[in-house]
Amino acid sequence: MLCLFLIAVVTIILMKTLRRDFTKYTMTEQEELENIDRAADDSGWKQVHGDVFRRPPHLMQLSVLVSTGVHIAATVACVLVLAITNTYYRQRGTTRASAVLMYVLTTMLAGYAGGRLYRQFGGKTWKKAMVYQVLFLPAVLCLMFMIVNTTAWIKGLTYAMPFKTILLLLMVFLAVCVPLHMIGTLWGRRSAAERSFPCRVHHLKRPIPIQHRFFIPGLILGAGLVPFGCVFIEMYFVFSSLWSYNKIYYVYGFMLAILGLLTMVLVCVSITCVYLLLNNEDYRWQWMSFLCSSSIGIYIAIYSIYYYHHSTHMSGISQWLYY
Repeated sequence: MLCLFLIAVVTIILMKTLRRDFTKYTMTEQEELENIDRAADDSGWKQVHGDVFRRPPHLMQLSVLVSTGVHIAATVACVLVLAITNTYYRQRGTTRASAVLMYVLTTMLAGYAGGRLYRQFGGKTWKKAMVYQVLFLPAVLCLMFMIVNTTAWIKGLTYAMPFKTILLLLMVFLAVCVPLHMIGTLWGRRSAAERSFPCRVHHLKRPIPIQHRFFIPGLILGAGLVPFGCVFIEMYFVFSSLWSYNKIYYVYGFMLAILGLLTMVLVCVSITCVYLLLNNEDYRWQWMSFLCSSSIGIYIAIYSIYYYHHSTHMSGISQWLYY
């Protein structure tokens, strides 16, 4: 119901605000001069229609984060689809193997998303951006793995990964992931080159009105509460199956449905936040769209810390790092 409510709200807002004003974006310069008196009466998001497709600041960093997010989302979705087919109950370790396989196969989607975004907003050093995109997530995972694995080796724990497995993963990354990401990047750049923005970008930047200091931070933090409420209960069962000895999670179909619901809610929340920003005559919507959707991670991290201290019996530096 919450998802349907958000979709209805977003649809009503867009229908009321865009239906009568869409033709304004396709005006020629002569038509804009002829209708300058009527344009002076416009307010809100209509004032920034010539700046909304301006290149965002830190475009390379944004493309890296978007590419990484698409990669993680595609991997999780594919793993859940495989889980529905009951392939994880046949032998030990199939879950990890499936996750690695899906990570490798979805690398092309990550390259497509990052390459398309970077090309669409006029990025120049696309090869450098491609390298950052393909290395960012593995670098973060390797850093986390090195900390956990080094601690396990020092303490002589059993979950330390063998060196041969590390070399095998490195070879797979270099031989498969990197070429697939390059193909995806070229595919995304070609797709972006075939399309153009629906309205032109003005040469002069429009000044942004002074905003309340807590407007953007409050919007970002508030945007994460609604999607977190959709997955809060499910997170408890997932965490219980991971860190409890007598609980097994097996309703993967329901988890896939929750993932689809979460995706729809995130889209609606992002659209609503972007509309509020543009209505405040601030055209810097790209980062706002990303941050409003990703702010759910703040609440997930807080809940993870709460669960660790109140629902588990783990203690010590090694268990904390592994968690």
